[in-house]
Amino acid sequence: MAIGALLSVYILYINRSFFKTKQAIAFWLLVALLGWIVFHLLFLSNNLPLQLREFTSIWKRVGIAMIFALGFGMALSRSQAHKGYWVLFYAGMLMPTLIFLGKYWLNVSAPKYGWAVPEYLRIYAGRDSVFYLYKTDYVSFCLPALAVSLAQLKRNLDQGRVFIAANLVYLLSLLAVLTTFFLGNIKNGIAYSSMLIVVFSFLVLNSQFNKVASSRLKGAYLKSWLLKFLMLAMVAMISIPILMRHIDQNPSWQSLWADSKVAVQVDQNDSWKYWGARGYPLNEYGNPVSATNYERLSWGIVGLRLLKENPLGYGLVQDSFGYLTKRKWPESLLTQSHSGWLDLGLGIGITGLGLILCALLTGIYRAIKNAAKVGEEPNSQEIWSSRVIWILWAVLLLWATSEISLKLHLIALIFWISFAIGLDAPKQALPSSSK
Repeated sequence: MAIGALLSVYILYINRSFFKTKQAIAFWLLVALLGWIVFHLLFLSNNLPLQLREFTSIWKRVGIAMIFALGFGMALSRSQAHKGYWVLFYAGMLMPTLIFLGKYWLNVSAPKYGWAVPEYLRIYAGRDSVFYLYKTDYVSFCLPALAVSLAQLKRNLDQGRVFIAANLVYLLSLLAVLTTFFLGNIKNGIAYSSMLIVVFSFLVLNSQFNKVASSRLKGAYLKSWLLKFLMLAMVAMISIPILMRHIDQNPSWQSLWADSKVAVQVDQNDSWKYWGARGYPLNEYGNPVSATNYERLSWGIVGLRLLKENPLGYGLVQDSFGYLTKRKWPESLLTQSHSGWLDLGLGIGITGLGLILCALLTGIYRAIKNAAKVGEEPNSQEIWSSRVIWILWAVLLLWATSEISLKLHLIALIFWISFAIGLDAPKQALPSSSK
């Protein structure tokens, strides 16, 4: 990341006029975020040693990621070889998924062939190894690959390109990510993937192929709709069986409503404080509530109340929810809520959370504008913008109900926002290709 930032410094220097344009507003929001973090550390700290440690680790890396991603986006937005770079970029996004599936296959096959699997290649269900990976890690780094695969499928459909090899790759990638979430029993991953697939299906059905949009021939329209339904059928054949199997294996989905009725009663029942150590209450069917359903909602309600009481934030990216609950209820065993956005708000305050969300939403808005340009020859900026929209939407989703307010994931969040800002650099602010 440091090497990428050093390389980006040159790109940022020769495009320094960008920072005076309206497209740089989102960037300055992130700069204001860093300023707010410094102010919070100096004047509003609740736990100075830990906050200083985060400042010299997490926030230092956030600053490096901002520089790297901004220059990276600027360079790609004007690259004439965007197809070649896209292959490398997409392959990199798929690596976490492919690594998991490779490790899973190795762990299943090893006993049959008597192979000795090194510890770092094993898959662990618990935290008894330094090589254990949280489910959140898979969602954070696999979901964007699924989102961008859907983006590419939609783009190809809009251009009337259905029977091409690239679409097969994107469909297989969709299958690979969903399989990863299924094998890991990652409920968040399945839920977010389903949402993105529903949005994809709606957009496909709501659009017309560019090549036949101006045609009044019924045959052309019929052909376009048949091709659309063919693609949607293939996506459905991949996703629906995995989704149904996942639901069958997780009864918590079936008791979601009944468990939610109990979870909202945070004042009448305080089981949520103890992370299951004192058991769980019963739902209307006389069964113990699902921990997943109960804790997500109850912690969310408590977290919102704490945010109202502590609008400036506790000061820590990680575990501010836990420190605030222990301050109010010393017997509490909690650490994080099940919402990354809520945890971030409790950590850096409504001001810090607002700056990040404004930068993220601005990035989405600008990417939509760039991707929707009509009457122009498709260029690298437009193509990359059409991809980053889906990545940013995926990021917005996965921070909603995931315990993701951690160092690595915050860096990834700021990276994607800064990358989108770099892609939005106006043409006049960049050097010509001849230079």
